[in-house]
Amino acid sequence: MKSLRYYLAPVIVLLLILGISTHAVAGDDVVCFGDSATAGAVDLSFPDYLEFFIDPGDGDVVNEGEGGETTDEGFWRVIWLIISLQYYDAEVWTYWEGGNDIIDWVEEIDPYLLYDPADPDYPYREELNDKLDDIKWNITASVELIRLTGAEVVLGTYLELVPYLECGPSPIGFLLPGMADKANHYLAELNEAIREVADDTGAPLNDMNLNLALIGGHLINYHDCNHLNALGNFYVAVAWWIAVLPYL
Repeated sequence: MKSLRYYLAPVIVLLLILGISTHAVAGDDVVCFGDSATAGAVDLSFPDYLEFFIDPGDGDVVNEGEGGETTDEGFWRVIWLIISLQYYDAEVWTYWEGGNDIIDWVEEIDPYLLYDPADPDYPYREELNDKLDDIKWNITASVELIRLTGAEVVLGTYLELVPYLECGPSPIGFLLPGMADKANHYLAELNEAIREVADDTGAPLNDMNLNLALIGGHLINYHDCNHLNALGNFYVAVAWWIAVLPYL
């Protein structure tokens, strides 16, 4: 990808300069990077549990979740975190983004979820494919940048959305079952794009959409339509713990 190398070149130069002249901030083994799924919508986020599993009270896990962030915004934040050398000694990053890209795009194209991307006659197929390509580019670029620090990057897929609970992205305030089905078909395409990036880059994959299928879509684990509660975050933390353990 010539365009990717073009954008990475000045960043690599900056890293080399800063790496020579600045000492890295030590102490964080795991950087949990992502959107509100990482930041958490309740008091106990998955990084809180992950800290307990790895080394309770030692501060080895940092929560770099940013609610509402897209993969494009995340790409630029990765650049800043790396050139500022905040986590230059981290051993592994969890990367869980892409959901807001799809949410923002659907809100613009089909806010009431009248169309189903699983339908052979879906009218926005070309536009959706372009959006998914953009997401894959951003995730790939972020993975390659993070790996410059010597850390591994573990990618994550998303759990299903649920109906009936409060839902900020929905114009009616929640998702009806049929709307949730269509939303999850969009999510399935996002998850497949994330799997493709994992295959292309060789990045480890925490495929929660498959591995945690028993908790995904069950209201007892959710705070709202697209965020987990403390119980759901506990299950997710277990999955992330298993995924990052080989790199610690």
